[in-house]
Amino acid sequence: MTEAGAVSIDVVSLSKRQIKKRKKEEQWRLKKDELRSTRKERLRERNAKRKAEGKATKGSTRKRLKRMETDQLPPTQRVAIDMRFDHLMNDKDIKNLIRQIERCYACNRRSKKPFHMLLTGLSGKSLERLEEGVEGYRNWKNVTFERRGYGEVFEKESVVYLAAESDNVLAELDSSKVYVIGGFVDHNHHKGLSFSQAVAAGFSHARLPISEHVKLNSRKVLTVNHVYEALAAFAETGDWRESFLLTIPHRKGVETHPSVHTDGHSTNTDIDSRVSDKAESNA
Repeated sequence: MTEAGAVSIDVVSLSKRQIKKRKKEEQWRLKKDELRSTRKERLRERNAKRKAEGKATKGSTRKRLKRMETDQLPPTQRVAIDMRFDHLMNDKDIKNLIRQIERCYACNRRSKKPFHMLLTGLSGKSLERLEEGVEGYRNWKNVTFERRGYGEVFEKESVVYLAAESDNVLAELDSSKVYVIGGFVDHNHHKGLSFSQAVAAGFSHARLPISEHVKLNSRKVLTVNHVYEALAAFAETGDWRESFLLTIPHRKGVETHPSVHTDGHSTNTDIDSRVSDKAESNA
């Protein structure tokens, strides 16, 4: 059979919805390339203008990041994203999740104290989306991609699953632990699922100390990248209050907690007594 014939059969075998989806993905890739070219052109124009005005030009962001990475020691703190929930998300949610993963990586590259970032349980549609939509992701620095779940990759005693439902409050980061974030965009359809699975499997768990340091006018459930960014900010500053104010979106109505001093320490002894440095499991 001719090559043309093979192609025509492939197209016929696709549904109208699949054909429409492929066209949209191709349009998105073309638009992404166009936006990249536009940004480069604007950077060249700005640099030319600054040079004409006798000002120092701004170097490539990528080059500056590479210089930063060269000067950094290998990261010792591990943060994993649990990617086992493809079957509970639609294509749009998976696309949003991969965007959040990209933001996590961007945060990690710019951090003065980057983490060793791991994507565990990576397969299925999430892996396909990475392959199709994120150019060069296999070259990401300080990132490990694992098809195995976090329970197979890490020793049980080293795992701390981060979940808003936990009663354990994370006070400090422990380099001997790996903090696991649920890679899940579910719009509250499966509330507490990743937490209940971690508890059932006997893993330790903890929540970020949000209510101990800031006040939110909405639910204390953050996106994957906001959790990652809060951890990264705390690794640099050692101050949870500052970290949350820097990373939690303003739309959530984040405010300074009335019982917290400007140094980030709580004045409420009942809150302090519930903070666990080791984030041990309730099980």
